[in-house]
Amino acid sequence: MSLWQFRRREIARGVAIGLFFGCLPIPIQMFSACILALITRANLPMALLCVWITNPLTITPMLYLEYHIGHWMLNDMAMPLQIHWTWTWMGQAFSQIWKPLLLGSLMFGLAVGGLGYLVVMSLWRYFVQQEWQAKHPSDIS
Repeated sequence: MSLWQFRRREIARGVAIGLFFGCLPIPIQMFSACILALITRANLPMALLCVWITNPLTITPMLYLEYHIGHWMLNDMAMPLQIHWTWTWMGQAFSQIWKPLLLGSLMFGLAVGGLGYLVVMSLWRYFVQQEWQAKHPSDIS
């Protein structure tokens, strides 16, 4: 089963899926990443590990950046955002920030996930080439 295989494409897919769902402000990130990893036959442990790009240290700057990306994409003036992590503030501010936050999160997640995929594919290829050249030094063109 490819869900646990340590192969280039499965690992790259797992990284992309995990990074994408890690960028979304939803409460079921790991479950969503798990389902998509199963559907796409991505490496499941890598998908779940990469979801943890969001953690208590990164969540605030990421949401702030995603909010501003969404406002820029909607061609709207960004409202000054004073974040107060309370239930009252979230209830009041949600009606104003959900559209730019959702759009910004989706676009940021796609960009970060795509970049993660390309980085894994490129690094994997680079290290395989280096290993091959070390084993065959006379074949270097």
